[in-house]
Amino acid sequence: MFAQNLKYLRTSHGLDQKEFANRINRSVSTVSEWESGKYTPKAGILADIANMFNVQLDSMMNEDLSSDNNTHLIKSTVTIMNQLHNDRQQSVHDYAQHQLDTQGQLEDPCAPDLLAAHLDDDDMTDDERQQVNDFLRKIRNDKTE
Repeated sequence: MFAQNLKYLRTSHGLDQKEFANRINRSVSTVSEWESGKYTPKAGILADIANMFNVQLDSMMNEDLSSDNNTHLIKSTVTIMNQLHNDRQQSVHDYAQHQLDTQGQLEDPCAPDLLAAHLDDDDMTDDERQQVNDFLRKIRNDKTE
C-alpha cells in the first residue's frame, strides 16, 4: 500500500519524482524503486515522508489514501487538532463550522471574494479601456442578480 500511497501523495501535491527526491535528499531512482514497490524506506524516512504530507504513518502504510472517502484527511485533521492549543482548536472548529454554514450559499465555491487590480490608464488603448469597463459592469451585474 505504501508504494501506491507515495505516488498518490507526491502527485497530488504537484511534485514530480525529482522534486520529491530533492526534498527528502534521496535520488530519483530511490523514489522510483519505492513507488514501484521494489523497496520500502527505513522507519525514519517513512516518518519524515508522512510528516511532509501531513498524514499518519499507519495510514500511509495500510490505507488507500486515494480513495474518495477522505478518511485519511479526517484522521490527519484530528492529529493536527490534538497538537494545537485549546484556543487554536476553537479557531479551527469555528472556521470549519463557517465553511459548513456557507457551503450551500456559494454558486462557485472556488470564486474569489475579492478581485483587485491596478491599471495605469495612460498605458491602455481606448479599446482596452472599454473592455475593462465592460468586464467591471458584468461583475457588478452578476453580484446584484
